[in-house]
Amino acid sequence: MKIYAMRHGQTALNAEGRIQGSRNDPPLNAEGKKQAREAAEALVGKDISMIVTPPMKRAVETAEIIDECLNIRQDEIIKGKQLYERDFGDYEGKPISEVDINALRRWTDNVFGMRNIDDLEGDRTCCFPENQQ
Repeated sequence: MKIYAMRHGQTALNAEGRIQGSRNDPPLNAEGKKQAREAAEALVGKDISMIVTPPMKRAVETAEIIDECLNIRQDEIIKGKQLYERDFGDYEGKPISEVDINALRRWTDNVFGMRNIDDLEGDRTCCFPENQQ
């Protein structure tokens, strides 16, 4: 079994350089929809039988575009609460240029037992706590 992972397409907040997390859930913008179609094109010919996505609008919309383009015919896209975006608290919606990135990293380190993204370089294991060794 192969698992393909991808990020959702662009939203207005992404385009504006703002921090996006679980508190704000904008839909994809035109560029994000284009990116989702391009991602689907890259997956043509792969044996994909299921799509699992976080329940946020931007992720579900990306998954729906991919599902439609690939004609997977999955009864329902699986929305996994475990995949929900981190909550960045008061940082959400703020321009990245106005945020102390080191403070943000300290604040998000080990949230819910997850490993910091910087620690995952070269690591292909899932970062959910139950899968940590």
